[in-house]
Amino acid sequence: MPKVVLLGAGSVTFTRKLLADLLTDADLPPLAIALHDIDERRLAEAEALARAMAAKLGSPATVTAHPSRRRFCQTQAVTCGSGETSESRPDGP
Repeated sequence: MPKVVLLGAGSVTFTRKLLADLLTDADLPPLAIALHDIDERRLAEAEALARAMAAKLGSPATVTAHPSRRRFCQTQAVTCGSGETSESRPDGP
């Protein structure tokens, strides 16, 4: 299952739009969505939003949320707050 990491997921407008695209794209396989934000309250809101959207859309995506960016940057690709995609590095920020 490919993992998508959303850094700055507490920006609910950005997160909502990106999740809508990811969860409704029929060409994508089921995704593991990892959310990160340093603000734990906003992160919890983003997690609830992501879980509700996945359930409403009948998506098999899994959602996890943690304030530790380093833990979730251990993946093949990272979607950053700017919407850019780049390969992550094991020693990443």
